[in-house]
Formats: sequence, C-alpha cells, structure tokens
Amino acid sequence: MLKITSTEHLTGIRISGDWEDLNELYDAIYNLLNYDGVYDYFEDARELVLSLCYDLRHAYQGDRETFASADDAPYYAVCVLWPEVIFYTLLLNNIFVLAKRADTAVPQDLDEIKEKITRNKLERRDTDLACLRFFLDLVWAELKKAVGEKRFKKLFKEWEILFYLGTSYHNYIDYCTPYVPYLTAKYIRRKPENRRTYLATIAERLISMNGEYQCIRKEVEAYAKENNIPVSEVEFAGSDYLEEIVW
Repeated sequence: MLKITSTEHLTGIRISGDWEDLNELYDAIYNLLNYDGVYDYFEDARELVLSLCYDLRHAYQGDRETFASADDAPYYAVCVLWPEVIFYTLLLNNIFVLAKRADTAVPQDLDEIKEKITRNKLERRDTDLACLRFFLDLVWAELKKAVGEKRFKKLFKEWEILFYLGTSYHNYIDYCTPYVPYLTAKYIRRKPENRRTYLATIAERLISMNGEYQCIRKEVEAYAKENNIPVSEVEFAGSDYLEEIVW
C-alpha cells in the first residue's frame, strides 16, 4: 500500500510502496497533467509537478531507495522536499477539480477545448482521480501530523471548502513558479528543530498567495519582460538548494 511519512529531520516526505503502488500514482498524475488542451493554463506549474513523475518513475525502477517488506516483497521509496510537495498537492487539487468537472468548469465559449477534453476522457479517468485523491489525502494527513492539529486547523480554516468541494481550480493558473524554489531553499536552510513551525508558515504562503508572493511575482515578471525570457526561467539569488540534503 502507498505510504507517506515525514523524513527524520522534517526536510520532506518519503513516498513508499510496491511497484504497482508507485506506478499507479505515476500514471494517475501523468495522465491528469496531460489532458489535451485545458492544462495549457498550468503550463509552468505542470513542469514542476512533472519532476515528481520523474522521481516516481525512477523510484519504482529501483533507482532511488529499495527495501523489502515484512513478507520480503520488493518495495521502493523516494523523498520529496516538503515545500515542493505542498505545492504539488495544491496544483494537483486544482487539476483534480478541473478533471472532475470537465464538462462545466471550462468557460462556455471555449468549445474547442471542451471538445478536446471530451475526446480525451480516458477509460481509466475515474481510477486516476481516485488514486490522486488518495495521494492528496495522505499528504494532508502527514502535514497535519507534522505541524500539529491546532496549526493545521488554522491553516485550512478558510480553505477547507475550496479543497474538498472543489471551487479553487483557477488559483494556480499562471502561477509564478520561481516562488516555489525560493521558499524551498529558505526552508531547507532552517535548523531541523525550527522547521515544524516554519513548515506551517510555508504552507500558508503557498495557499494564500499573500503580499510577499504578489511582490515577488511583480519583480519576476518585470525581470522576465526586461530580459525577454519566460517567467519560469527567472532565478532568485539564494534559491539554490544545498549540495547535500540531510533528510
């Protein structure tokens, strides 16, 4: 069974399971990221989440961590940094909502896109959505354990309806993706004993798109325009990850 646990130093999460577990999750995420047409709105953010697919595929191919279960069956695992996985789950929740409501969530005048979505409803779409929902719930459950129930409730007080009833699919359209490595680099440089509180802060910033995010977005867009490069290629000073990450 698919399992998610925080790493020892709260640097990230460890996704583990047998070959079928990780392959099914890989397929679900990859398929939903590649419905024709509509996810062009999430183009830059999609590229970040595809890196999770890359890691999952290499994990079940045995290129990451391997171990034996209690009955000696081969199991596989991969670690993902906490800020990154929070962003992944936020975006995937948007895509989950959009895929689930493909017949109503797209603006009515985009007939061509709606037709593409209808043509590309795969036979396994319901299976993909169920697998994705399970993965998202596992991540949120682990985040609740990591930051504590009180902080978790405060974090999601105003967002619970959006996440579970599905009204937030638009939030991450054209997201300023350089903000994610910027936050991640700040997080992994924190001392492990200070990460629990800071993790709640990171999650709040990714969810709320607060004043800091809006300021950074303006700076990034201005720099990208001035230098004639895509927003996704802008790098902030200090956004480099540590050469050796202690999980």
